Amino acid sequence: MYLCDKTENKQDSILIVCNFTPEVREHYRIGVPLRGTYKEIFNSDNMKYGGSGLLNQTVLYTSPVKYHNRDYSVSITLPPLGATVLKLVEEKAEFELE
Repeated sequence: MYLCDKTENKQDSILIVCNFTPEVREHYRIGVPLRGTYKEIFNSDNMKYGGSGLLNQTVLYTSPVKYHNRDYSVSITLPPLGATVLKLVEEKAEFELE
């Protein structure tokens, strides 16, 4: 697995997660830099790219579970031998009530 995040502006924050194994990784937890909601904006396993269609189609909510040296994390499904790109949709303040 490989996790990369690059941004200078947190509103443009994206996470690139690659699975270099032939196994599907369900409920795979990754650390994220910001609390809030994330959306999958690219998945190499999409059927329009010749994949099997194993996508993360719902909004992903962060959990206050520390992972990969980050304070928050999300759980995703990683396609085999594929990559997914997640984008921050909405950032939530640390003590914001919903």
